[in-house]
Formats: sequence, structure tokens, C-alpha cells
Amino acid sequence: NGRDFKGWDNSRLTSAVEAQQKLASRANLKLDAVADASGNVTLKTNAETVNAKDASHVDVFIALYENKLVSQVKAGENSGRELKHDYVVRELFGAYQISNQNTFSKNFTLNHAWKNKDAGAVIFVQDSNNGEILQSLALKFCS
Repeated sequence: NGRDFKGWDNSRLTSAVEAQQKLASRANLKLDAVADASGNVTLKTNAETVNAKDASHVDVFIALYENKLVSQVKAGENSGRELKHDYVVRELFGAYQISNQNTFSKNFTLNHAWKNKDAGAVIFVQDSNNGEILQSLALKFCS
């Protein structure tokens, strides 16, 4: 939520996550991926703030991520190692504003290559004043 979190022991982290999960949602989000016959994927997104006052100072972002990426390190302290990466953001769309009707809706046509990747999409609504995330939603793509 845009705030520093120090002291990464398991119990403290678990408590912080549980406390966040108990908070009421400040945005309603939808994500849907539909593949057509040609293999293109349309990502349908929708965001709506629960409180109309929030709509004037929030941004909507959509991120496409990919898992199971690998890199070979050729220099530095990790030279010769193979590093594995998950949830690597490959494309980021936004910032989009929520309209006067308190909603945001947009469709994205994705390259058919995304259909076969270990990937997905995330939509999140962020307070543009302080960086707080009002709500997020993830959708894993199925191949």
C-alpha cells in the first residue's frame, strides 16, 4: 500500500496481511480474458469506486505479468548463476482516470502469444495522492 514495511518476520507479515484483508473494499473490479478463433485475446476490464468521492483522485492500472522466466547472470556477485523470476511485469497500461459516472471500462486486444504463456493480468486502483492501493484483482491466463 505504498508504505514502508520493516521487520520481515513471518508472524508480523502474516498479521499485516490479515489486517489488510479485513478492510472493506474501496473499489469493485472485474477482469475477463476471452480468446477468439484467430488466437487473439481480448482482456475486458472494469473498475468502479465504492465511494464516489474517491473517483476524483484515483488511477487505474492494468499490468500483464509473466512467470517462470530465467536469466543467466554473466557478471557481478551472482556470476554464473541461474535466476528464476515470477510475476515479472511485461506490459503496464495506465494511468487511467475513472469517469464522472464513477466507472472505468476498457478492452485490450493482446497478441495471441500471451495465450500460451505462464502469464496473467492484474488490475489495480491507486490513490494518486498517497499511493495507497484501494483494491487489486489478478487473473491468470489459461493456455
